[in-house]
Amino acid sequence: MTTIYKGVVSKEFVTRRDKQVAEDKRDYDTAMRQWDFEYPEYHQSKVGGHTIYHGYEYDTKHPFFGNCDFKHVNRFDEIHISPYILKQLQKGKINHIVAWRFLEKDWSKSLQEGDEVKYSILEYIPTSEILTAIQEKSEIRGFTIKT
Repeated sequence: MTTIYKGVVSKEFVTRRDKQVAEDKRDYDTAMRQWDFEYPEYHQSKVGGHTIYHGYEYDTKHPFFGNCDFKHVNRFDEIHISPYILKQLQKGKINHIVAWRFLEKDWSKSLQEGDEVKYSILEYIPTSEILTAIQEKSEIRGFTIKT
């Protein structure tokens, strides 16, 4: 189902990201890197029918997929599910995990206004499949779920 998207980093994204980094308790470089991972959900709220959710339980709302949490797929085809997000999955607050990956990302620097970003959405995976994969310690759609 892979779909490739391309966007340009806006001033609005950078301002929002920088505010989140300033409030983050992690070291600056770690926080900056982590908050840059919010770009696909932000971009999808502009082009893909998603609406940003302003809480922590999940990332966006979508008219078809429901409450979605975006998860980056690393180079080992792993998706990390934090203990907090696992609880939200178990409570039924998240309907789908959106598995995605940056394409052609320069990992030596943070995203800047005007940067072109390419990423692919690999899968929308229903919560029930994620929970089953975690329980059975099995792969799902070619991905390993790490908790």
